[in-house]
Amino acid sequence: MTQEIDFLKTKRGASLKQLKQKRFLKTGSLVFLIFYCLITGGIFAFWLYLNQTNQQVEKQIAFQKQKVVQLEKIESLQILFKQRLSSLVKVFSQQPPDYEQIILFFNQIAFDGLVFNEFKLTNEGKMAVTGTAANAVLLSNFLEAFKKAPETQNYFSEISLDSTNRQSAGDYDFSLTLKTK
Repeated sequence: MTQEIDFLKTKRGASLKQLKQKRFLKTGSLVFLIFYCLITGGIFAFWLYLNQTNQQVEKQIAFQKQKVVQLEKIESLQILFKQRLSSLVKVFSQQPPDYEQIILFFNQIAFDGLVFNEFKLTNEGKMAVTGTAANAVLLSNFLEAFKKAPETQNYFSEISLDSTNRQSAGDYDFSLTLKTK
């Protein structure tokens, strides 16, 4: 009978406890690897999501900044236009007085013996009137009537008698300065 000799000796079979540990390590490491990959993938996906939302927010911020800059330009233009408009309103609302009506008013209120020699207009809205009165009473009556006339309040804001001079013939030269409204 022949007997066979096995030169490749096998190790003794591992114990049941060691087999369980090996299986547990294999499955545990596999589960751990899967869990690690899932968490790493989740973190990577969240990082991508944050980058995309960050880019969108930056685009919106840039757009809003451009909008603010445009609105600031518009607002500054509006302020400038309002300033210009207010100055234009001042210019156009100030109508020059009707000098023809003023001179007609002087002629209506003048008494016999009162002559107006000159009417001068200045850029400041003042009017200088020079004339000659036959006597002092006539000049005084004219000035009183002139002050009390309702048209005087409509046309003039200030009235001043600058000078009166008695001439050798008894006539009085006078000078008035009137500020027109």
